[in-house]
Amino acid sequence: MKMMTFPRRKISFETFLCGIPARDYIYQDTAYEQQIRDAADMIRNAEYVLIGAGAGMSTAAGARYGGKFFEENFGEFQKKYGKGPYMQDMYSAGFYPFPDEESYWGYWSKQALLGGIDLDVTPLHRLLLQALSDKKSFVLSTNADAQFVKAGLPEEKIFCTQGDYFTFNAAEDVIIKRMMPQNFFVRWIRQEEIAGFHPLWCQSVPSAADLWI
Repeated sequence: MKMMTFPRRKISFETFLCGIPARDYIYQDTAYEQQIRDAADMIRNAEYVLIGAGAGMSTAAGARYGGKFFEENFGEFQKKYGKGPYMQDMYSAGFYPFPDEESYWGYWSKQALLGGIDLDVTPLHRLLLQALSDKKSFVLSTNADAQFVKAGLPEEKIFCTQGDYFTFNAAEDVIIKRMMPQNFFVRWIRQEEIAGFHPLWCQSVPSAADLWI
């Protein structure tokens, strides 16, 4: 098998997102179409199915993260921080080095609403669960949009490795509190400062427990 030569260059945010396609470094001797047929047969005959889902599934299902959608909904952030490599879509913008906590959570509160809380369930997620309705299934997902739960999957049958937009974990006096943050995020994005939330509002809350309960 011929070994590939990888370019020796520093890995940056931009080069990480523009890497080498998997087909170029993973050896395969079976045609892609045949792999799909084989996978379908294995799923059809399986009793248990473990579903691995990432951002590609939500994107394929119609969720929008960049382009015109991002400009229309996050234009204030592009105006404040520029249209560099970060402020192009919701994924990239999440890595922006915001100058302070107010700006950081001002952005993420809006992303949580548009990218998860207000995002309606997609037909693709419903279709997948329906197709596997006779299987004992479990979902391992890196998505935070809770699409599988919205589609009817019980919460105990999914593990989100990166958490989700619907639950906060607050550690205070070694006590873990879990809560639904919809109203929390809504209050943030309605503050006077558009590309952030007003520091005075944050300072007026005496503790995390009072803020989140």
